[in-house]
Amino acid sequence: MKTRSAEEFVRNQEKVYALARNFFAIHDALTDPDKSFRDISRIIGCDAGFSARLLKVVNSPFYGFERKIESLDHAIALVGTEPLADLLFSMAVIQSFRGIPHELFNEDLFWRHSVACGVLARHLAVRNGRDRPARYYLIGVLHDMGRVLLCVREPTTVATILKLRASGGQELCLLEREQLGFDHAEVGAALLQVWGLPSLHVESIRWHHQPDEGGDHADDARILAAADVLCHQLEFSADNERGHRPLPPDYWKQVGVTPEELPQLKERIQPEFQSLLDLVG
Repeated sequence: MKTRSAEEFVRNQEKVYALARNFFAIHDALTDPDKSFRDISRIIGCDAGFSARLLKVVNSPFYGFERKIESLDHAIALVGTEPLADLLFSMAVIQSFRGIPHELFNEDLFWRHSVACGVLARHLAVRNGRDRPARYYLIGVLHDMGRVLLCVREPTTVATILKLRASGGQELCLLEREQLGFDHAEVGAALLQVWGLPSLHVESIRWHHQPDEGGDHADDARILAAADVLCHQLEFSADNERGHRPLPPDYWKQVGVTPEELPQLKERIQPEFQSLLDLVG
């Protein structure tokens, strides 16, 4: 077992996790209370790709506005700066990580699962009355980013872990900790810390496989854990995790969903999921 920490591992991967510089200019503008909508619109408008994708998302079923939104100013005013910052962050991450060489997972299925997890996490956050539920979309999209880094930087070890898991059925995080000294959830949390994301995002991802240990963010981690498991039950799964994963009985009550509701839930989220998937595809 290697003795380095997840934080040390991430610090050594700067070229892998670096995001485009123009994204940070846009994100800083969105989170700057001194910037007006017009200031932000002008900064975003300097990147034609971001501008086009942003307007497509705002006009998608994910938001469900009755009238078409044609200007950035209008989009920012309707959606709000914080939700747009999270939305743009998810777009930037997917754009930056698509095409990274790997042989251990199916990229299209990975992002399909990630987007579905984001949509479900947002729905569950609304059902549970969480403050600013739109934030949970980004948390869901990013929840497995640690797996991407591990596949890219530790392919031999990850291949061994997947073989052990296939032959013995052991829990993935346990095998990762045995082989690496940390698991993909810890790597994902360390990555989000480097990116400067809030503790809600960091700790939800750190504990999404052990939500009861999440301290002040245990309820947030439970929402993410439930969204992750529901993705598999609704067949929004990554290639090496197909099949039905059990959701602990008490979680059904905690997240406000009954097993009987799953077909209707899948039908409800499908338009949002498909519209977002088309934009990141």
